[in-house]
Amino acid sequence: MPHPRALLLALVTLGTAACITIERPEVVGEQLDGVWIFRFVEDPLYSNNAALSGEAAVVEGCLEVGEAVVIWRDEHLDTVQQVLDIIAAGGTPALQFGGGGYSLDEGGTVDGFPDAILEHCTTSTYWEAAGGEITLDPGE
Repeated sequence: MPHPRALLLALVTLGTAACITIERPEVVGEQLDGVWIFRFVEDPLYSNNAALSGEAAVVEGCLEVGEAVVIWRDEHLDTVQQVLDIIAAGGTPALQFGGGGYSLDEGGTVDGFPDAILEHCTTSTYWEAAGGEITLDPGE
């Protein structure tokens, strides 16, 4: 097998464009303490590095951060449970973490939304959490 740089150079030299499509892993919805949350069945092979920060709230039965429903990775589920506990106690937790989003307000279509979110939530934005740390401020 040729070295990847050699293959790229060959494609560029031939004037050929190559496109690699990486599909989003399956997303499932589940209820924690009666609130819909969403997670990847397996971690994506990609990661976005934008930052999302905002207050967490339960909106029409779905957990949102800012105004986005979040697709969590399994490594974040303990933090998600902490967030739900704070909300149940009357608090307003704030979170900050990496990832990337998709919004109807920015030209997206519902075809780009995971079915699990469409089945349970009315939102115009979702966010795919990146792996790594989540900063949680429990608020008041």
